[in-house]
Amino acid sequence: LNQLNVNDTATYNGTVANSDEIVMIVHNDSTDEDEIRVSHLDLGADGVETQISAQLAAPTHSGVVEFDSDSYKEADTVTVTLTDSDLNTEPELVNIYTVVNSSSDPA
Repeated sequence: LNQLNVNDTATYNGTVANSDEIVMIVHNDSTDEDEIRVSHLDLGADGVETQISAQLAAPTHSGVVEFDSDSYKEADTVTVTLTDSDLNTEPELVNIYTVVNSSSDPA
């Protein structure tokens, strides 16, 4: 799943649940009337099916990227701070990324 096929229904046509732990990918805000809803029929010992339903909001947030300076000169160290409340699962962990300027750069 990526940004090229996330809105293509063919991506999901063959999707089936194979466990009782279902993972749902949310890429838009899902709150209020758009909340995720799951319903199923539960067959009781008396042979009567009862509908069981649950719903849950899945709010999303925008990330913010900040630089430690307005301009840089060659060989300066650039500190980039990315604040994303959805994805920052380990706030004490410092992530280091390498910028690759071209496909032939060995970074």
